[in-house]
Amino acid sequence: MASTSLKSSVKGQCVITLCLRGYEYKDITVGILPDLCSDIIVGHDILKRHSSLQVTFGGEEALLDICSVAAANVEPAQLFTHLSPNCKPISIKSRRHTASDLQVIDSEIQNLPKEGIIEKSVSPWRAQVVVVTSENHRCRMAVDYSQTINRYAELDAFPLPRIDYIVNKVTSYKIYSLIDLRSAYFQVPIREEKPYTAFEASGQLYQFTRVPVGIRNGVLTFQRVMQKIVQDEDLKGVEMNLDNAIVGGLTQEEHDTNLKKFERRLCVKIQSHIEYG
Repeated sequence: MASTSLKSSVKGQCVITLCLRGYEYKDITVGILPDLCSDIIVGHDILKRHSSLQVTFGGEEALLDICSVAAANVEPAQLFTHLSPNCKPISIKSRRHTASDLQVIDSEIQNLPKEGIIEKSVSPWRAQVVVVTSENHRCRMAVDYSQTINRYAELDAFPLPRIDYIVNKVTSYKIYSLIDLRSAYFQVPIREEKPYTAFEASGQLYQFTRVPVGIRNGVLTFQRVMQKIVQDEDLKGVEMNLDNAIVGGLTQEEHDTNLKKFERRLCVKIQSHIEYG
């Protein structure tokens, strides 16, 4: 038990097929414990196959949704394939920020490490952060890489999909879903190139473990990762345009099958989607 000194020894084990809430899990190894408090305890080896777990308590308050930006089930991306020969570390002088901007920065710096998006750094590189306002008037922290690694990163020639091609594909579907991946770039891990992404914030030096916004070739790298998933896994009826996905089918059944396969491959939670028929 997690909070007490109680413990029990496993007396044996067996391999079973577990059917739970409409899902089937084959070749599951189950430990046998005496005087177990329930018929079966489902562990992380089962739970981690799903994007989330909802537990109903029957309380009077509305749903409490606590979640973080998890890394998608993809290979780490390589952001800096082509750097100019004269590449050398640059450390930008610290910037002054207004009191309101500091509140935004401090809030982000508290949350991003918890979600595994950034970590402490000892890099010789140092970019500076800025606070920008999005279209919905929400303030957020961004990193200005224009004077550091972006100066040496050569532009990736990977092509973005043509919008007219996507439109033509979508018109062939009877039913489709529009999916906007939450904090999409922050779901894709990067390789050992993390020191290039170092930046100063709240008096500390940090670096990204996922694809940062504002880095050169970040957009194209993300598109390459998504298209590779679609091709390698042979995901039918899936069209990717950066962090937007369209999943369709000629019938409701085909659409649902394609959507479920897309969810399972990326290990993402589709919180909502819009269907047109």
